[in-house]
Amino acid sequence: DTTGYQLTPTTATLSVLREWGIGTTRLQIVNDLLRAVNYKPFRFDATGVGIAEPYVLPDARAVDYAYSTDADSAMTPDMKLSFNLFDVPNVVILAKTEAKTGTIASTATNNNPNSPTSVPRREGKTVVYADTNYDAADQATIDAAASRILTEKSQVSQTWRFNTFLRPFHEDEDILTLTDT
Repeated sequence: DTTGYQLTPTTATLSVLREWGIGTTRLQIVNDLLRAVNYKPFRFDATGVGIAEPYVLPDARAVDYAYSTDADSAMTPDMKLSFNLFDVPNVVILAKTEAKTGTIASTATNNNPNSPTSVPRREGKTVVYADTNYDAADQATIDAAASRILTEKSQVSQTWRFNTFLRPFHEDEDILTLTDT
């Protein structure tokens, strides 16, 4: 019975058997398996429905909510933006080596000239995040995971603080637009 669950099926499988130590929670095992096929961690939405779904890069998703500081706005015009760019990686390297299947690896590089942390904007300087024991089902999955991790780690480069009226309907990873008029 899958009532109360929204599970996106996949045909991806791991190339080798996995084992977890005694005491590992079921949630940790489920999330490890989901990560290996480039899914988001298992979560519950605001209505209590359990969700397992593929990760989709934010650029490929629709905007969930738009905020503006105009006269009809639900937010106050005191937005504050702060940057912490020093440790933000612009290169992600993932690799997995198995005795039976060999090595798969992927590199994702931020070359976007509009990004303040990209390789071009840092005048060729790279800040690398590497995981040489990344569990992925196949090459396509590790490629997608490298892009995902690069995107996620790039998202921490700025923090917006603003006040709104109580908005209890926001959910995990909502896409917002902010317009300061």
